[in-house]
Amino acid sequence: MSTRTNQFLFTLQHARGGDMQFELSEALLECIERTMQTGKKSTLKIELNITRKGRHYYIADSHKTSLPLEDRAPTVMFVDDNGDLCRKDPRQREMELEEVDFEQARGSAAAE
Repeated sequence: MSTRTNQFLFTLQHARGGDMQFELSEALLECIERTMQTGKKSTLKIELNITRKGRHYYIADSHKTSLPLEDRAPTVMFVDDNGDLCRKDPRQREMELEEVDFEQARGSAAAE
């Protein structure tokens, strides 16, 4: 067995011409950024599959991130008598509102 302690880093640097190291760095930065934004946990999983054919060793890599989502406010909806969703409460009466001209209202209040 090899006594070299840097085999993992050596593999990361050279796998797929350095593309693996670049992709993992990008994924790690994305995890850090999302954790900073949300305060929640991110995960970066790295998988190396090693196979042998004769004297050649083939290393296939993959990675997966699990990124937290921002909290989202829920949408409030109501259900009518037919079981259909509505944005307005079907049991609440509508108020009849009129548009007010503030300049005219201010003038009539000053006249009083």
